[in-house]
Amino acid sequence: MKTTIARLSLIAAALFGVVAAVPAPAMATDLTVNLTLGCGTGCTASWSWSQGGTQLGSGSISGFNGITDTRGTTVQPATADAVFIILRTGGAKGCSASQGDSFSPGSPINVSVKINSQANAYHDGCHASFSMKS
Repeated sequence: MKTTIARLSLIAAALFGVVAAVPAPAMATDLTVNLTLGCGTGCTASWSWSQGGTQLGSGSISGFNGITDTRGTTVQPATADAVFIILRTGGAKGCSASQGDSFSPGSPINVSVKINSQANAYHDGCHASFSMKS
């Protein structure tokens, strides 16, 4: 009997154009990303968020103190599926490193880029590191 009433209710709803309430799918939200930049001399890290090859946003952070790291935050767009990072040191013989990382949209990231130079090397001032973690 209950099954018959349930079926009749569905038929009546279809005949009279009643739309059943269907919950909307959960939408991913933007994530806060913690930034850490470390270098012995001046350095800059920049990043670019993208989805399917289309740029969604970008940013940069600079540091000049070899004693403590420079910290900050940025926003990871909910729809982003990749980030591309460039790390550069200053000075006449500046160095750079870059790295790209892909991920599922809405997923947290943990990406690091480093420029390593050996002690007493010609480019000793090129030592730097940058990390992004959400």
